[in-house]
Amino acid sequence: MISDTSSVPSAIQSKEETEFDDDDDEQQQQQQLYQSAVEALLSPLHQASSKEAIQNSAQRRVKTVHDMRYYWNKILRGNDHQQQQQQEEEQYKYTVKLIHITGTKGKGSTACMAESILRHHGYKTGLFTSPHLITVRERIRWNGKPIHPWIFGRVYWKLRKALELDGLKDDLDSEDRPPALPGYFRMLTLMGLYTFLYELNDRSIDVLILEVGMGGRYDATNFLDPNCFVNVAHGVTLLDLDHTRILGDTLEKIAWEKGGIFAVDKANTTVVSKRPNDDDDDDDKNTEQNDSASHPNAKSPKVIAQEDAKKTIRSTEKILSSDRKTFYILDSNTKGVLDMMASCARIEGHGGGLEPVDATGKRLKEALKGNLLGLAGEHQYGNATLAVTLCRAVTGNEDISVDSSLTKQGLVHACWPARCQTYQPSNDARFLYLLDGAHTPQSMTATVEWFRNKLTMMYSNPETRPNSMPILVFNTSHERNPLDLLQILIEQLTFLPPEEERNNSTAIVTFPRVYFAASDSSRPSPVPKATAQELLQEQGMELQPHLVVSSQGEDKEGNDNKSRCHAWQDTLATVYQHLVASRNVGYPDGTTSAEVVIHTQMTSAEVIQDIRKQYQNNTSGETTTTTTCEAQPIPVLVTGSLYLVGSFLDALKWEEESSPPK
Repeated sequence: MISDTSSVPSAIQSKEETEFDDDDDEQQQQQQLYQSAVEALLSPLHQASSKEAIQNSAQRRVKTVHDMRYYWNKILRGNDHQQQQQQEEEQYKYTVKLIHITGTKGKGSTACMAESILRHHGYKTGLFTSPHLITVRERIRWNGKPIHPWIFGRVYWKLRKALELDGLKDDLDSEDRPPALPGYFRMLTLMGLYTFLYELNDRSIDVLILEVGMGGRYDATNFLDPNCFVNVAHGVTLLDLDHTRILGDTLEKIAWEKGGIFAVDKANTTVVSKRPNDDDDDDDKNTEQNDSASHPNAKSPKVIAQEDAKKTIRSTEKILSSDRKTFYILDSNTKGVLDMMASCARIEGHGGGLEPVDATGKRLKEALKGNLLGLAGEHQYGNATLAVTLCRAVTGNEDISVDSSLTKQGLVHACWPARCQTYQPSNDARFLYLLDGAHTPQSMTATVEWFRNKLTMMYSNPETRPNSMPILVFNTSHERNPLDLLQILIEQLTFLPPEEERNNSTAIVTFPRVYFAASDSSRPSPVPKATAQELLQEQGMELQPHLVVSSQGEDKEGNDNKSRCHAWQDTLATVYQHLVASRNVGYPDGTTSAEVVIHTQMTSAEVIQDIRKQYQNNTSGETTTTTTCEAQPIPVLVTGSLYLVGSFLDALKWEEESSPPK
């Protein structure tokens, strides 16, 4: 027992609906219930805060399916869903359909567009995504809107009570039993599924869309078997190198992780595709040789397991031969990825097949006839095509096609914050914020293309172009290599001045002012932070003391310690300076890379305040001498991290409308 019922807010102490004296009292109690849930989620009860706790959590990743089923069964029993619990062995089906999406780049956008398509065709939807930008409720959306605080708070405490109940017997050994309360992402996943399948009841949801958090095979969204739902469609967007220290350092290894969502039997660890380049290959060979030497006619354990797996696959394929699943993937993925995914579809998917989807979206572009997608960026046409394919597959509705007016309305009106999002505050028209949470090389390349097109339009007219060059705000997780992202920003967003002003040896970098801002929140990570020196050495570069950025300003200890970067934002800024210097890039005012205005250790709100302060006298048209036309706003690119973009949107007071309370 973690806590007694005194820790549970009175609003859910009993099973009857809480009665409120008046509307003000009702709203106050709803908000208190929600806030108590958020505070609990952010506490050590669900957050691994110590180094040991983070490592233990990371080591338990491969037991995610086992753990999530344990929690789920306990939640159902604790909330008196006995009928569903008893029917589990009889392949109980929820009366909803499921779309499950994995990938590296664009899985959230694809999920968003699929939800919008379905809603425009009249389906009631539930959408679970991650991470959130401002409020955690964004992860759980009902008909496109974040669930109401009252629903969120009520569901959290229902699940919490069930998970803390004593006396629910199980056959698990102490080593197999997971922690009493699930971690942050696991708890939110359980809350999302419970909300859609029970709290809102089956009649409120027709189609559930789940976006994988990380990977897929061991992701918290991947524990319910497909036969629990009326129908299931699986989709895979473009794969890229991300979370490589966890998922693997090649695209094929990452594909094996993500292909795990194809599994028909999630808990089966026998019928599994071989992970590419496994480190234990040599050990397996040695074991087999030793076994053969001792017992010439004996089969090694590995051979026996493989034969058993093949028998299971053949028997399962025979049963499912008339109903083989098709799994959909963007054809822009590499051959190695497609081959690995095909193997997962055949083995984990029990004879399933892989169907490539056109990543160019050529047919969709033609059908739109010049209308733009709600989500900006050329790459989104492939994601949109995949979304249409998944919606049609899961519903069996042939009216869902690229030629359907309802489908096109869903795509045109789709809105997904922090993905090529443009936002201009109503209280300060001097700035135009261009926000995208790109955090992989491929996604950053797409973001840069979108941003460059925006700059071309804004700066092409000398009479109305902004009075200053663009501003960059950047951050990225220390789990990723920032050099890849920063190189793309520097290399693809530099330009040469007109020929008569050109210095043959110097290009002009786009950003004379750069902020490396810390996000307001981030998830715990077992990965240690690399230093600037370590990152630069990977690229064969040496740390130059005069290019080191320190949040402490001048070095108080002397030059001997100046090369040490203690903060991650300092590290990012130092790497940026070295990359700029290595390309012999200059700035419009003639300053060198070491003199460019760079800030670190600022929050998003502080960055916004500083930008406004620096440009408070730079009113529209002030520096324009050729015309009295009003100049366009100064563009501010915010990128590198969804957490950073969310912090910025929060500081800018951007918000979404919530769903009804029920």
